[in-house]
Amino acid sequence: MAVDGDGNIYVSDAAFRNVQVFNPEGKLLLAIGGERLVDRPGELAMPAGVAVDELQHVYIVDQVFKKVEVLRRLSKQEMDTIVARRQNAQ
Repeated sequence: MAVDGDGNIYVSDAAFRNVQVFNPEGKLLLAIGGERLVDRPGELAMPAGVAVDELQHVYIVDQVFKKVEVLRRLSKQEMDTIVARRQNAQ
């Protein structure tokens, strides 16, 4: 688990092959990774850990693909856009 500069919480979830991002109030914002078991950028097989550095880069360790994904943290505006699209799709 990791927390970014805005208080968003990143939780690695091996069962769902993703990293879930929650706002400080605990609302799910998005999931990184997904259902496909394919080794390409953004896809995870067994996330084992997550960290956020002082520049707000997100690091995700995957045990099966033996890689570390390095992602830039989304801005608040980008995060809000993704959340709005997700809510409209439901």
